[in-house]
Amino acid sequence: MNLIPLLTAPNASAAFVNELNLVIKLDDARFGSFGGNELADYYAKFQSVVDGFDLKVEAINSIQQKNCWLEEVELNLHRQDQTIRLPVAIVYDQTNQGLHIRLYYSNYPIDQSHIGRSAILSASHDLTFPEPVARYQKAFAKGDLDATLAMYELNATIREPGGVVFGSSGQPTLKDFYSLLYSFGGGIPLEHCNAITNDKSCAIEYNIVKVGSNHYSPQPGVAIYDYQDNKLTGARIYDDFVPSH
Repeated sequence: MNLIPLLTAPNASAAFVNELNLVIKLDDARFGSFGGNELADYYAKFQSVVDGFDLKVEAINSIQQKNCWLEEVELNLHRQDQTIRLPVAIVYDQTNQGLHIRLYYSNYPIDQSHIGRSAILSASHDLTFPEPVARYQKAFAKGDLDATLAMYELNATIREPGGVVFGSSGQPTLKDFYSLLYSFGGGIPLEHCNAITNDKSCAIEYNIVKVGSNHYSPQPGVAIYDYQDNKLTGARIYDDFVPSH
């Protein structure tokens, strides 16, 4: 299944609903949760975002496991003097009840706003990650800047949810990014909910519940970590959460 081409195509509501006939639930970062019998309504709502734009879809990455897979794309929307670049991650989770689709993205590129989102998944305490991803999670939870930076190879980049890339030539550095995150009084111990992994990338669905010394109601997201040997080569984050001092 490839959700994005039908979701972004005009006048394709019937085809969209037919293609997703096995879906029992769809969760979207802007429009909320929809049951399998509400997909036409969801299609119409998403079309309200892309309507009137020339649209191109750029494939970024995909990770497949037996019953759960993820794809990353960037929607490039353009009309007259307005351009929107919207990174989107989609998780397809085949459960015993049916297919659960979860879309993660920031609303900031669309209208410079952030929309609070309720938790989609519960924490899972028996997940395992590739070694460099596991060590990074420990450093991130502690807010250990040196240990966090040491997990990345020299030319690694990280893309935050709004699309800004840190670490590439001419851009702010990884140290700038993590110094800001850790300025809230400590690290960010994520609630890990699901992991999708292959030999190059690991996607972790999570809830943000604590940033430094501040506690929050669970806010969902997904992060994809590319790795090679014992280092991270890049990371991309998809959520719509902004911490407050």
